[in-house]
This record gives sequence, structure tokens and C-alpha cells, in this order.
Amino acid sequence: MTKRCPKVHFVLPIWGERYTDVFLSISLPSLLTPGNIRNERFKGSVLEIYSNIQSIETIKKSEIFSNLSKLLDVYFIDIQSFFESSNYRSNWSAFRFATQEAVRSAEAANAVIVLLCSDQLWTPESLSRAIAHVDAGMDLVACAGPRTIEEDVRLVIERDYFDAQTNNLTIDTREIVRLGLRHLHPEMKAWSWDLPEYYLTPVSIFFFIENGDIVSWPFSLHPVCYFPQVKGQTD
Repeated sequence: MTKRCPKVHFVLPIWGERYTDVFLSISLPSLLTPGNIRNERFKGSVLEIYSNIQSIETIKKSEIFSNLSKLLDVYFIDIQSFFESSNYRSNWSAFRFATQEAVRSAEAANAVIVLLCSDQLWTPESLSRAIAHVDAGMDLVACAGPRTIEEDVRLVIERDYFDAQTNNLTIDTREIVRLGLRHLHPEMKAWSWDLPEYYLTPVSIFFFIENGDIVSWPFSLHPVCYFPQVKGQTD
């Protein structure tokens, strides 16, 4: 199979003080680790940030943003008018609007979409591995995303894994899994198959094993990389 190397559009829907803070403090430092955005494969790539006025100003003023803007061509798309329109019903409707606009933009450039979440933590080389699958011919790379207790996990991460001198946050894959299992969100625990009060409409089913590990059967996956083949389908 001939290797393809399409352009890459990173997409970040983000607004609100809490999510903006988590992105700048946790998610972005992990994206700046080797093998993620710091990769020759992503040189000349685009980052589209869909946000409101307040969050755009906060991101622009942050020290770590200067590191990001040296690596990617960053464009801010102000969707404040959507929040003020009759189409706005919830944050999910705004997220949907932003991703639809991002798909149209990527299609026009014949680019791969890498969908970032403001509270997502990336281990080194994660993005390199994901985009390698797309280059090899896959059109979609997706992953499960178990939720954790933010306050507990953030305390450990900032204390043990954040390098203030480089603004990098480095944590390996196995350690992030162990950390997640120790601080799994109560909603995730309610999706355990073994519980007598098992939640009947889960996003995932968890099977807890005796040694403390978990086998997960996810029904919903987060799209990490998406290379649209059927144009004009934004829903």
C-alpha cells in the first residue's frame, strides 16, 4: 500500500474558565512532549481553536501558548455569535457546531482532523502513533476515554510529572492507566458488570479483575484522527 501523508488540522473546541485552565495546565503540556505536536510529521500543520472571546484572550496571554504557536499555525475562530443565537441550547450543541465547521475546513484542505479535548491527557508518542495509522491507510483512529476525578488526578500530575522549566508534562502509558484506575470517576465504577445496582445504559462495560486491572468494553469511542472520504457529511 502506498503511504499517504495528508495535511493535518488539529481542532480544539474550548470555552469556559475551568476547561481553559485545564487545557493550559494539563492537556497542552502533555501535547508538547516529544512525539506529539513536537514531531516533524506535524510541521506546517494547522490548529483551529473554536472558542468564545474570554477564552481566546486567556489562551493568547498564556506563556505556554507561545511554545505552541512556534510549532503550529494557530487560528482562533470566535463562535461567540453562536452562543448568543437561538441555535444554542447547551454546550453539546456548541461542540457540535464547532466540529461541523472544523470538518468543512478540513475537507476544503483535504486534511486529516485530529480532534483535541481540553481535558484530555496525552502520553509521549500518542499522536505520532495515531497519525502513522492514517498515513498507512486507515481513515479513523479512535480510543476509549474513561473519566477520572479531576481534582485528585490533577494534584498528582502537577506534583509528580510536570516540568515547570520546560512546561512539559510527561507520563508514560502504563503509569497513566494506573493513575486512572486509582482515581476512576464514580460514574465509571457504576458501569461495572459485577455490581448489583448495575447502570443499564452505560457508555462502556467494565469487568474488574482480581489483580486490580480492568477489562473495558466501550460502546462509544472518541475519534482521535479522522480523514473524511465522503465529503459534505458533517453530522
